Amino acid sequence: MILPHNKEAERGIIGSLFIDPEGSKGIIDMLLPEDFYYESNEIVFRAVYQMMNNNEPVDLITVADKLGEKKLERIGGYLYLNKIASNIASTMNLEAYVDIVIDLSTKRNQISLAQNFVKGLLDGEDVDHLEFSNMIAESSKSKVISDHITAGVSSVYDIVHGDGIKFFSTGIVGFDRLLGGGIAEQEFTITAGEAGIGKTMLYFQVGLKVAMSGIPVAFYSLEMTKERLILRFVSAMTGIKVSELKKGKDGNFDRTAVNKSLEFFQSLPIYIADRPSLTTRDIYRDLSKRVRDDGVKFALVDYMNITGDAVEIGDDIKAGGVVSKRLMAVQRKLKIAIWAIQSIRKGDDTPDMKSLFGSSQQQYDPDNILILTKDKQDGKDIEGTLQTKNGSVRGPRLSLRLVKGRDSEGEVGGGVKLIKHPYLPYITYAEPVEPVRTQEQIEQSTYVKDER
Repeated sequence: MILPHNKEAERGIIGSLFIDPEGSKGIIDMLLPEDFYYESNEIVFRAVYQMMNNNEPVDLITVADKLGEKKLERIGGYLYLNKIASNIASTMNLEAYVDIVIDLSTKRNQISLAQNFVKGLLDGEDVDHLEFSNMIAESSKSKVISDHITAGVSSVYDIVHGDGIKFFSTGIVGFDRLLGGGIAEQEFTITAGEAGIGKTMLYFQVGLKVAMSGIPVAFYSLEMTKERLILRFVSAMTGIKVSELKKGKDGNFDRTAVNKSLEFFQSLPIYIADRPSLTTRDIYRDLSKRVRDDGVKFALVDYMNITGDAVEIGDDIKAGGVVSKRLMAVQRKLKIAIWAIQSIRKGDDTPDMKSLFGSSQQQYDPDNILILTKDKQDGKDIEGTLQTKNGSVRGPRLSLRLVKGRDSEGEVGGGVKLIKHPYLPYITYAEPVEPVRTQEQIEQSTYVKDER
């Protein structure tokens, strides 16, 4: 069966990019490489789109060089590239071409869904007709994106006359208060700090606590494998150093306690993806399924500047803003809580939002921005006392500050003092930090004011 497609519209899009790559940017942003029917066109579009994002010049020679010998041969050689590059005389109809290609891509997706539905029926599977209808509706890329205000009023009515906004506890005393009640069910939060300070430790500790309360959680770990994460969980729960656990049968530790903790973790509603090249599109596709099938309500991304998007863009500064905007779009689409980790620029003694590594766009996208720093005095780390079941230990003291809270009733400008265990992977609460500025003062800041 030949699926719906339009060869000339696909070629018209690519031809337009060669004529006016800069003027085409806003029009093609809604288009995905996968929307192209012909593989050769998908390959060329992917290469040109990446070059445009990197502000590289687009012409026959540069695109051919970008593709490389193997991909160039795969699409039909320089002759084919020249043919599609000179396919049209102007970009006047580019928007129409994009609409055609997206519409036909949607139809192909719907046909694929229908084929799977029919196959399930023929195989005697228990097929959910309502779910199929919802998936078909979800796959449609309608041109009409606005709703009458009635839809928003209805949602707010349900909130104020129902259970209100749901919050999940972070499990750390003072942290929930800082956020105005905990992790809001539908917010996008960025936490930034210097390398090795404990951002990942804090995130996965919070995620574990949420999962322990019965709320499904998804971890997208681009830096650490699931095995390393689980080792850290086991270490924190049993009090056995990770280095000792790694010794295996030669290690001197309580294996019964380890087995019990592993059994406990296996019972939790936690889903981990640890591919290092994950893009925000990969995250969206996986998370959509987890939200729909498993009820995931909280996702953590570690971390923004090493996603596949950042690698594709090739510009570390620009990548932060692009990934931030895309994660915000995922959060709004799926209506769950998403927390993401970012790094900060080196050399800032008192880092704030402008210290986030990358584009200033990151200052506008998230609902909350948290900054994690080490407490220092005369250039030396300050330590605090941490009480454990085996007595007290001394560990580095950290400050976690809320520097932006879009709708937060938390203590914007304030924070909490935390203590990092010296050899186990967990962080605990020490004391509150009084706000240094009011919400009104912060909103007047040139770094916070949202002028979109």
